[in-house]
Amino acid sequence: KPGGRVGIILPNGYLGNRTIQYAALREWLLCQTKIVSIVGFPRFTFKKSGADVSASVVVLERRKRPLERSADSSDYAFFAGTIESVGWRAGDKKAVPIYIRDPMTGVLVLDGANEPMLDADFAAVVSEFLRSPSADCFPWTVGDRSIPAGPQTEGVDIENVALLPDLNLDPKRHASKFRETRKKIESLEHFSLGDVLELVPAKRGKIVAEKFYQYVDIELVGVGEYDYIELRGWQLPDRAKLKARSGDIFIAHIWSSAGKWFVASQDCDRLIVTNGCTQLRLRDGKQDYLPDLFIGLCSEAFCVQERALATGSDGLAEIIDEDMLSIVLPRVLSQPEKERAQRRIDQLF
Repeated sequence: KPGGRVGIILPNGYLGNRTIQYAALREWLLCQTKIVSIVGFPRFTFKKSGADVSASVVVLERRKRPLERSADSSDYAFFAGTIESVGWRAGDKKAVPIYIRDPMTGVLVLDGANEPMLDADFAAVVSEFLRSPSADCFPWTVGDRSIPAGPQTEGVDIENVALLPDLNLDPKRHASKFRETRKKIESLEHFSLGDVLELVPAKRGKIVAEKFYQYVDIELVGVGEYDYIELRGWQLPDRAKLKARSGDIFIAHIWSSAGKWFVASQDCDRLIVTNGCTQLRLRDGKQDYLPDLFIGLCSEAFCVQERALATGSDGLAEIIDEDMLSIVLPRVLSQPEKERAQRRIDQLF
């Protein structure tokens, strides 16, 4: 009915996948409903039920009159959040409960009924919602409950979504952790990856069947470092697509490998890298950004942005080139820190 409400659990691919059918679904949702909240669960939350995908709970209110197009969405904010702990061990089919323990002693924390308390974020996320502008936009979500103490949390202006070409609703991209990370970096002297790096088109060239190559799989990429295995040309997997050149920077663009990167060094004539990485090259005249770049790529702020920008429904969600280049990093203003980074760069090369 008009004004009716629904809560539904959806794979994150429905919320962020860029293909036309998923974008059409989000267009329909924005025209027919108002988004009340979207809260993401950890991957493998529903492993016990045989579902490996990342998923979110979506709460909607049906509009009294549908919009003709999603671009007309305005005048309300929705809540976007993420749950990191659901109270049981995600990732296996036993779903063993996880309880809160005293961080110093490891002793179980008990509730008023003398029962152990599940380590889950649900209550905290509900509290964040009730302190957000979204609760004001949808008074029925509050009812007769009192607003918990604490600072007001931010909502997501629906116009910000309606202006996106793909109408992305993935909660990772709209959650406060990502937005606050970007906002803090942008308040400092900063740069985007696209300012200092350019994309290298995937092209491995002719492969000689009997020749040995040095193949870098995603599992062999670390943080600033890499290893390889020797394979003959005929043994190279289909994903061995990227022909390296000394100085090229490779950044893993798979969600489950966020934070992995390396720089190709020395003799790279035989080095072939998996297409699970994005191949980048320093722009002319940007050499002085190398210390800032390498320090930034090792930071949690970089990982937060990578995870948030990945789209898809499971651990194979990927970051497209445009989003990769939009990642921002701060300039390093400490000269001793830059000098230490430069020494490490010299070692890498």
